[in-house]
Formats: sequence, C-alpha cells, structure tokens
Amino acid sequence: MTGLLTALQDVIDIQLAEPTVKTDPYMRGMANGMLCAKAIITGEDPVYINKENILRRLREVDFTPEQEKHFEDRTNKHINLVQEKAKMIVDAYPEYEDLLTQVEVHDASKFKEPERTPYISLTWRHKLENEKGEFDPMKDKGYKTPGMLSNEDENQATLFHVRNNEHHPEYWNKADANLDPNDRDKSTKCLDASKMPDLAIAEMISDWAAMSEELGENNPRGWYDKQKDVRWHFSEEQGKLIDKLLKVFEKSTQEAKIQKPDIDPKYLYSIAHKAENVKLIWWYSSTTGEIILSDNPEYTHSHEMFTDVAYKPVWVRGRVFELQGKTFLIIYLSKTKRLSSRQILDLIDKLNSKMDTQIDYVIDSEGKDLSYLLEGIDKSILERFGIKSY
Repeated sequence: MTGLLTALQDVIDIQLAEPTVKTDPYMRGMANGMLCAKAIITGEDPVYINKENILRRLREVDFTPEQEKHFEDRTNKHINLVQEKAKMIVDAYPEYEDLLTQVEVHDASKFKEPERTPYISLTWRHKLENEKGEFDPMKDKGYKTPGMLSNEDENQATLFHVRNNEHHPEYWNKADANLDPNDRDKSTKCLDASKMPDLAIAEMISDWAAMSEELGENNPRGWYDKQKDVRWHFSEEQGKLIDKLLKVFEKSTQEAKIQKPDIDPKYLYSIAHKAENVKLIWWYSSTTGEIILSDNPEYTHSHEMFTDVAYKPVWVRGRVFELQGKTFLIIYLSKTKRLSSRQILDLIDKLNSKMDTQIDYVIDSEGKDLSYLLEGIDKSILERFGIKSY
C-alpha cells in the first residue's frame, strides 16, 4: 500500500506542477480526481484545488519589486552557501565528489511555480521577523507575522518542495510526508527516512550547515538533535554518517575560533588599500540607505571614483578587504560622518549580498574594533550576521 501511495503522490505532484492546472478546468479536474483517489486510500478528507484559490495564490498576489528581489537574492545566497558547505564535505571525504554536481541544482524548484509565489511571501515574512528578532526555528520562534499568503498556502508549497527535492527526507517517503499546520519546520508525526541514500544525506547536511550559518547558530548538530526521532527517523548507519558529516563543520568552527589574523591593527589601513586585498569599495548614504560600489582596486582614494557623493556630508565611505582568510569591513567615521548600529547592520547585509563571503570584523581607519557599536542590538539578530570582536 505504501508503494501505491508513493506512486500516486508522484503523479499528483507532476500534475500540480503543470502550469495549465491554474487555467484549464480539465487539467484541474484531473488533479482533483487524483487527490480524491489518495483520500479514499488513506481515509483522510480530500483537500481539493479550485480555480479561486489557485488564481489568488499564483496570480493575484501583488509583490513589490523589493519583495521579489529579496526572495531571489536570499535564495541565491543560500544556494551558494550550500555549495560552499558541500565543497567542505568533499574536501574532507572525496568519495562524495558527486555531491558537487548534485548541489548545482539545489533548491532550483523554488524559482518555479507552485513554489515561487508562496516562497516570495514566506521569505519576506522571515525578513520582517528577523529584523525584529522574532525568527529562530531552533527556539520555536517565528511564523507570527501575518504574511501575504495564508499559512496553508505556504505549507502546501513547502510540502510540495520537500516531496520533490532529494535532499529532504520526505522525498524518500512521500506517502507519509507531513507538516505541522502551525509551523512548517515541524511535523505532526515522525517520518521514516531510512531509505534516504548517502549522497542525499550529504546534501541535506550541507543544507543544514548553510541554514545554521544564515541564522547565526553555526550549529547544524543542534538542528539534527532537535529533529531526530521527532520529525525524522534515521537508521543506525545513517545516524553514523550524519554524525561524521556534521563533524566536518564542527572542526571548521573550532579552527575559525582560533584563527584570528596575526597583525598589528595599525597596519590594517594600508593593507586595506592594497589591490590584492581589496574586495569592494563603497559609499553609503546615512539618510536613504543607498549604497554605491566598485570592485576596482586601482584607485587609492575612493573620492576619485565617486565624485558625485564624495564630499556630501550624509555619505560615509569605506571598503571591504581580505586578510589571512578573514574579511574586514573598514568604515571611515568622523565627528560629522556617523552610522547607527542599525545602519551598520544594513550596510553589512547589503555588502554580504554582493560578495561570495561574509564579513568577519568591523574596524575604523585606525584598525580599531567597531563591534561595540552594535551593542544593544537583539542577540538573535547579531548572531545572524556573525560579526566578531577584533
């Protein structure tokens, strides 16, 4: 019976992904017939799709360009981070080299319906909750801010995603896949994930490690411990593999804690102006939050590059540079050019989104640590940025 349900769910997922389901009554009727057949087998009440809820969800939702861009930027950033984590696994265990090919299409389904529209809503809701320090799945915080879509719409898209992407345990047991209607990061019953193959588990761990870093936790094992035998059940052998792969990131975290650039801070200013170290040169408006950037390191003085704003009092300048594997943000502050803690976080967020790395330290033109300027910000927000004292 489980095999029949799995096969039926596969067909349902294919049918729901067909674009004409939104407009063609025949195609929609086919989908509803399949949903009815599944309900008869499982004994559950069928949840049919209809023209009104599909059109409302996939056509009538009016997102702003900012909301759509945030979804695309955040999703692409997550995918890049997953690929970084996958490379760390392959560096440690070369036998998983096929993982690098697999993660090239990680989460690609989020850019297509029926996932794209609900995930734009979901991602924007998380942004609003993050800014208020109200989103942290590890602490059961989140999903309280009203979204542009209902929880049901978002959960349906999430269930579709996890059933159709190999790095989720639900892909390997579609018949029993389920979500808590009040929290998409939980389930109503524990799912048997024992059929999940090693390569899919490696991608899952890469995904967990990426999400942990994005949330400022840097602790994917904490997520695993929270979900193990509650949301998913893994076999003993799978558990050993998960433990082995999680240690890849625990080792790197410990190394990062002790690897602080060994250099006198007073020399950081000159290092920040060496072409081989420079990643970005920037100016930031303290009134509008606008940022202008260049990755051209040839100019010693950024005034020469941005003459339109260089001498306006509301514009603050600086640059991002690398040293010994760490990324520094240098901000040129003065009595007349200041930034609040919120503005610094906004600046960091915008700069991180333009780079393939995350800022580790914030300093002034004398190499002095500026992380103290972020004191008073909610700890959960600070952890998301991962800024350390220098």
